[in-house]
Amino acid sequence: MEESISDESIDLETRKKAFRLWAELTHFAKGHADITGKGPRFLQIFQNDPEYLSLEAGLDYYVYMAEASVSKIQNLEKLEAITRKLEEYPEDKGVYSLALDRLGRTYFDFNNYPLAMENLRKAAGNFTELDYKLILSNNLTVQGVVQDALENFSQSAKAYEASTQILEQLENEPYGTISANAYNLGLLYLDRLGDPERALPFFQKALENDRLDGGETNSYLGDDYKMMSLAALKMGDLSLAESKARRAVSHFEAINLQSSIQMATAKLQLALVLHYRKKPELAVEIVNEALLIIEQVSARQKSDLRRQQAQSYNQLGLHLIETEEWKAAEIAYMKALNLADELERDIFKVESLRGLIRLQLLNQNPEKALEYWRTLDRILLEKFQEAKILLSEQRLNYLKINFSSAGLSEEELIYALDILIKELASSTTTQELILDALQLKTTVLLQAERSGFESFKQIKSTLSQIRKIQNDKIGLINSIAINTSVRPLIEESLFLIHHELEKENQQIHVSEWNDLAFQLMEIQKRVIFETGRNRDYAYTENSKKHQSYLSAKQSLVEVQIKIAAIQQGSSQSKEKLSSLYASEDSLTAFVRSEAELFENENLTKTPVNSGVVRRQLDSGEMLAAYFVGAKHIFLWTGKESGDSFFLLDNSPDKIAQIEHWINGIRDRKKWNSLPKFQSAEWIPSINPKITSLTVVPDGALCQIPLEIFRNSAEDLLLQSTAISYLPSFASFRENQTKSNQSTWKGFAPAYSNFELPGNQQEVSLVKDLTGGMAFLDKAASKENFLEQAPTAGLIHLAVHGELDPNSPNFSRLWFGDREEDALTALEITEVNLDAHLAVLSACNSGVGDLEFGNGLLSLAQAFRTAGATSTLMSLWEVPDRETRDLMEGFYVYLQKGWTKDQALRQAKLDYLENVKDPALLAPFFWAGFVVLGDVDPLNHGSPTWIWLGLILLAIGVFFIWKKSGP
Repeated sequence: MEESISDESIDLETRKKAFRLWAELTHFAKGHADITGKGPRFLQIFQNDPEYLSLEAGLDYYVYMAEASVSKIQNLEKLEAITRKLEEYPEDKGVYSLALDRLGRTYFDFNNYPLAMENLRKAAGNFTELDYKLILSNNLTVQGVVQDALENFSQSAKAYEASTQILEQLENEPYGTISANAYNLGLLYLDRLGDPERALPFFQKALENDRLDGGETNSYLGDDYKMMSLAALKMGDLSLAESKARRAVSHFEAINLQSSIQMATAKLQLALVLHYRKKPELAVEIVNEALLIIEQVSARQKSDLRRQQAQSYNQLGLHLIETEEWKAAEIAYMKALNLADELERDIFKVESLRGLIRLQLLNQNPEKALEYWRTLDRILLEKFQEAKILLSEQRLNYLKINFSSAGLSEEELIYALDILIKELASSTTTQELILDALQLKTTVLLQAERSGFESFKQIKSTLSQIRKIQNDKIGLINSIAINTSVRPLIEESLFLIHHELEKENQQIHVSEWNDLAFQLMEIQKRVIFETGRNRDYAYTENSKKHQSYLSAKQSLVEVQIKIAAIQQGSSQSKEKLSSLYASEDSLTAFVRSEAELFENENLTKTPVNSGVVRRQLDSGEMLAAYFVGAKHIFLWTGKESGDSFFLLDNSPDKIAQIEHWINGIRDRKKWNSLPKFQSAEWIPSINPKITSLTVVPDGALCQIPLEIFRNSAEDLLLQSTAISYLPSFASFRENQTKSNQSTWKGFAPAYSNFELPGNQQEVSLVKDLTGGMAFLDKAASKENFLEQAPTAGLIHLAVHGELDPNSPNFSRLWFGDREEDALTALEITEVNLDAHLAVLSACNSGVGDLEFGNGLLSLAQAFRTAGATSTLMSLWEVPDRETRDLMEGFYVYLQKGWTKDQALRQAKLDYLENVKDPALLAPFFWAGFVVLGDVDPLNHGSPTWIWLGLILLAIGVFFIWKKSGP
């Protein structure tokens, strides 16, 4: 074609047609260098032709587009001049229409939406006349975007639908345009119409077509992941939301768009997910990173990014509220509101006003909250009448404002809340709202002095709704987030029970109130390791389909662990992400398609009842469960004779006392000033006749061994009572088949990156003495552990352990130095163990994330979930000599047939009796070891006992490494 332009033997008209066609095709082929280089030289051929100015105007447009594509800078004035020039030449209607279309898009980028629509419509009329179907379809898609910006949502949907109809008539599918339509329809349903479940499939369709259009380097894939994350988040699926948000950030990193607007918006989405994961400090940090990127891009490209800034400031306000930086939050929201006014964008005003209403309610300023509420109500009624979730939230905020200002009677509030709760209960996308509404009603009942029957009914309704939310959500992250989000509601409900029990005339029997308290405290502790081996499956193990499902779940966990490791920077294998993502997508699709069959009714445990648990007790046994809230500490205790429920006096002081003790136990200089816990204050119903206490701790109490509590005579609770721990009473004396395994198996890897002196010598010595199996150096591999552990009666791990405080499911044991040598807590839960006891000689084996896991989301609990009936673990790093003495006594008493809790208790008493140095009486030296799980004696008929008397020789080596551990 280029030869035809230069060939003087061809007539001029043909050469002009060839030039126009070459310019158009080169433009669409993105031949920017040819347009800017060859174009002007070709144009000179026609400098004396009457159509020269027309040809020049057309080339000016193509050169402008080429330069803008390379520089990423839009020059609105220049484009306006080119478009006006082209309007004078009707023979170039095609390129004129393209210029109109581009001008409309540019006006949109500069937030001039009326002029954007005017030019896009002109272009669309010309494209229709010219029968440019594909370009017309693209134009209609952009019209849909602009109509959305103008908040004409019905017109927006019509534009997308018209575009789709045109595409369906084309022989070759234009993947990019199909993707754009699907994406924008998803956006319309998600943000404007408040229907995330309907939106998610559109974003999935956009992802599939963008992958077909440009492969894994297509930048739009990151935007698709981001919006899938947002839809999942609004559906309450935090597992999917976090996965897709991290995929978005990872994608933009992979294609070198770290400093792009796309990366900024992906970071904003990730921060939003972390907000709902209750990590507001990290969310604030990421939003500030996004704001910096936006500022840099705006300066570099000289573009108007006020929309992105408004979104960012709104989100920053949301996170700052959670960090209790309320003044900074108000400043952020006001910045967003001012930007929304400048842009005339009500969608941003809505977010700003929602945040300001919440902020004023927290500041106990209902008058100012009502002022913002009225402004928001006008906007919602005018433009967001189909946004059901927003309207429900608006109704709830109105009730909150009137409760705070006494604008409605208690009867009116309760009546309105009952209607709202009933409506919200029918939806799976209003989890946060219904919890909020239930909490408000509970608070109203506390002040209303209504009948006990009504309070009882309210708490039963709360329990039912929480169980429904838990059963609706599949996945570890979802379970943890739900357990966290319900805590304020549970605390308020427990306080309501306490309030009812304080009344003189009881309408409900005390035992029924106590059982409700027990169930409330239990419900937020269930399903921590949801992906772990579930002993209550109602399907036979030979079910082929069920086996396929379990295999897929296990594979998905492994893939997600590898992805997380790479994303968090602990692996250099980022080139593996593409194939891992593909595996994750296919496995997720399969697991979710089968989840309803295998994860719902048949696998849901019957809620544990306090009476059933108590009936398993003997006269000297006692159970205790704590709930450590933001303001109150509650305690339920159960004995053979009955149960009790307490609100502990001076709870705020007790919470401070816990924190003081935890900080002090790790600081030798503070040992003498550690607070002393009085048993009568912390366990009011305990007495000297109680010889065995099983505790389900909560919050920071998970880090305090209760045997340090003292009675009125200043004697330790240890002196009268053996104590063990459980994550939940749902597993109290559960009907597990006792292990028939007897083989001792020990694992001691060699390391280059970690210091673990003596671990291999220790395992070798025990192996020689017991005839057990020792796996040393390279033989102590992750693969060998997974193969050998299921047939071990006692598991002995002298390995390096590492706790992940932000994601306890990624806490791990290292069987080598490489990333693939790490065994995570999630992977442990999927191993089919059959062991009497697992002894963990690993740093940080006991304590998990207090916020999410209440101290028991740990490597130790992972072993119990996998099938080990009990675990011996340490709450902190106990020194070597003291560890040796305690373990020696523990094994001696186990050999005598004592229960595990009594064996550990007596070992600690022996230590305290024999220690010579008064300084070594500090709890740091002896109180750190605890037993988690079943406390029954080991089977005396088992050959395991052959080595128990001899293992004491190895204990001195066993824990030497702890000094140099992390």
